[in-house]
Amino acid sequence: MGLLYWKGSRTDAMLLGLLLSVLVIILYRPIARSFWFTAYVGLAAYQNPYVDQLSDLAGYKFYERKTGTPYAHENDLMQEKRFGAILQEEVIGIVKRDPWLVLKNTFINTLLSFSVGYVVGASDWVNYGLAFLGLLIIVYLQAGRQQFYILATLATVTTFTLYYPPIPAYMFGAYPLLVLGVIEATQQLFFNYQLNKRGMNDYVNQ
Repeated sequence: MGLLYWKGSRTDAMLLGLLLSVLVIILYRPIARSFWFTAYVGLAAYQNPYVDQLSDLAGYKFYERKTGTPYAHENDLMQEKRFGAILQEEVIGIVKRDPWLVLKNTFINTLLSFSVGYVVGASDWVNYGLAFLGLLIIVYLQAGRQQFYILATLATVTTFTLYYPPIPAYMFGAYPLLVLGVIEATQQLFFNYQLNKRGMNDYVNQ
């Protein structure tokens, strides 16, 4: 996509980026267990009373607390079904009990996807600051009339930011779009500035 862009075929670059984003959405179809597992663990991205560890261990420990049996790391279909059902019940219960927490996490996750992403191990305030940076980048792209890059970035991350933070390893599809979007926005804003400056000079010289 970047090669097409720099060769001057901006439309082709945009279409290719959109196509790749759509393919990500279509191909990303997590099985039931992995979805609920990831959704449960993802709640720990920010401080909350339900999950305290952004790690697979949080899911395994919860399974052990609920069943009294340690999670066996083996290909056991019955165990996987039971594990998925337990986590599904817990996640849905949390959504019903504390919907604002889930919505807040989704909102912060989405804003973070417009910056460097979620910093694992950092305090909530560091990630909130990066989320604010993401908001500023969205505003900048909007001011530069780069709605395509906003939508394309959302298309690459909303398959997981609804329930899991955008750690950098998941952000490689978004980074090129954000860089190109900022470049395009800067060019557009500079062009608008030059037009306004020329218009003001013409007005003064009348």
